[in-house]
Amino acid sequence: MHAEQLVVGIDAGGTSTRAWLMDGEGSLLKTGNAAGSNPVGVGFRVAVQNIAAALESACAGIDTTRLRAVCAGIAGVKSLSAPDYEELGRLIRARLNLTCNVEMVGDSTIAFAAATDETDGAVLIAGTGASAFAIHDREPGQRSDGYGWLLGDLGSGFWLGQQAVRATLRYLDGHVPNGSMVEQVIDTFMGETVQASPSAAHLIGQCMAQSPRSLARLAPIVCEAAADDDETAQEIINEAVNHLAATVKAVAQPGKPVALAGSLLTNNTPIASGLTCHLSRELPASPLYQAVHPVAGAAWLALKHIEPDAHRQRKLHRVVGLAQP
Repeated sequence: MHAEQLVVGIDAGGTSTRAWLMDGEGSLLKTGNAAGSNPVGVGFRVAVQNIAAALESACAGIDTTRLRAVCAGIAGVKSLSAPDYEELGRLIRARLNLTCNVEMVGDSTIAFAAATDETDGAVLIAGTGASAFAIHDREPGQRSDGYGWLLGDLGSGFWLGQQAVRATLRYLDGHVPNGSMVEQVIDTFMGETVQASPSAAHLIGQCMAQSPRSLARLAPIVCEAAADDDETAQEIINEAVNHLAATVKAVAQPGKPVALAGSLLTNNTPIASGLTCHLSRELPASPLYQAVHPVAGAAWLALKHIEPDAHRQRKLHRVVGLAQP
């Protein structure tokens, strides 16, 4: 393989899209960013538009016919019907004038690939939502949770925010003591409009006026309050850790790696540290890896298309894993 050969890895998530242009030696040449590209959430037209924007930004000044392979990890792609899946691929190729191999996989696939070069294991993704998948031959199998904010996503960023608001409502109704988390929730939703004695009804009205998933923005407040010894926040964190542990243990394979992805698990949060300790006890034979940049997993999968040698693929995985945007 020569450095002149080019590939692109794409992480097309629900809130943002990232693209990495790499040469055949695994060196990161350029990156591109755009808005979210989940085709189920934003539709095919917007998804293709944002994927194209990220790739074109990463490939600025480069003829896309030079690309040897593209791998796009697209949130929601696995829920598409076969005809819709094929149509999405056709639209992406046509929009970008791509003549190379274009592989479309789920976000769980690139997250696992970013964490390890193993073929089997499990991946837990915890950000706004929460889900886990068994991974077989680098493809997602059995699912655990990921049912959305209304029916599941236990331990997720949304769930943390929901529990914070519930605790605040209990305080406003006189059932639990005040704390730093409660004060920050009140300030976040009512700010300067809050009166001397804020009411539960007022907070409920403020929450109902916003998107349910927006409660996820309270997750950092819960994490920070827990670190400052707020007992209510610590209880929420402990419960979240237990939920996430149960979610991934339902699909984990004995002795196989577990990849941890999503903002709650790849940043310095009490969720990440608590879950790592929990899983180290409960799954001692399963190594734990963080998938800090899922887009790196997509780039490595693209490189695999032009590098058939297994030993070389493993070496490239280590190189790609060191890349920093």
